[in-house]
Amino acid sequence: MSSSSETDNFSQNKFAQNILITKANETSPLLAGLLGSLFEQGMIYASGVNFNEDFLQQYPIVTPLPQEDFSSKILTFTTSDFYFIQTDSIEKLFEVSGQTAAQIVLVSDFYNLPSQLYDYQITPSELPFFFSELSGFSASKNSPQKISTKKIERPAVFLDRDGVVIKHIDYISNPKDVHLTSGISDFIKKARATGYSICVVTNQSGIGREYFSHADYELVNQRMLELLSEDEALIDKVLFSPYFEKSKLADCLINKNLRKPRAGMLLNLAQELNLNLKDSIIVGDRATDLMAGVLAKLSAVYLLESKKTAQELYRFNNWVESLTLPIKTGVSSIKSFAEIQLK
Repeated sequence: MSSSSETDNFSQNKFAQNILITKANETSPLLAGLLGSLFEQGMIYASGVNFNEDFLQQYPIVTPLPQEDFSSKILTFTTSDFYFIQTDSIEKLFEVSGQTAAQIVLVSDFYNLPSQLYDYQITPSELPFFFSELSGFSASKNSPQKISTKKIERPAVFLDRDGVVIKHIDYISNPKDVHLTSGISDFIKKARATGYSICVVTNQSGIGREYFSHADYELVNQRMLELLSEDEALIDKVLFSPYFEKSKLADCLINKNLRKPRAGMLLNLAQELNLNLKDSIIVGDRATDLMAGVLAKLSAVYLLESKKTAQELYRFNNWVESLTLPIKTGVSSIKSFAEIQLK
């Protein structure tokens, strides 16, 4: 058991770290994210012409990745890791964004690539500034192998929470307001019986905006799980992102990659639960849910109809057009869970 002095030291260090992160965010959201990552023992990886031998000698905190085709492999990063990729290829960026749970920094002078494919963008000339700011950190001596052959098992159904699992209330914070959507329990039981893992992935910027607390979020989740359990509908995992770029809370300024439309939550769960993404689906009520599913290269994405369906489909279709790439993921708008095709 830790002594009280050790606990006090940890609390003091955490407090100091949070101050550094929030101050760094005033200079750059990327710098805040990098500091938060390094405080969590995250690693920084990079690929591109600027990350040459001279650069790596000057900034040893960076670990280079080989330039190769990852189509038959998976980049087994954690969500605390960063991947700086220097490219102007939308195909390459699309490929990487669907294969790694890491936070992606696009290093490029061009600003015409869809922002949903990465978390931050800087120019090559800005690289020295960011890594000079991190000069006090050293690279981990025990970095795990980050490239491995894919090992996949069962598929998953990813569900958005507000508006899909529970009835939508803007920034819901009171467990008394939690009510399941019609048909969700039967659908979960059917999907589980068919062999799917069931995961809830939810953006919760209300925490970062300080509309409600982490504790409020957990109470709402607990009530949701209680109601599902009463119907014998079980969830394997719930993952959330409290990220908000203008937050005053340090833990809401890091791990931007988890926030949909980025696919970080889906990719993180795939690694943790050994999921087969190519046969998985996502059900949401916003364009960002569909975007995350496309980036993760799921087999299908479903938009549960609401008052904002036309607006969300318009946003999604405009984004797909901006990719200028063939999308293999099936897209459907549905009125009920009974319309979803399970294999």
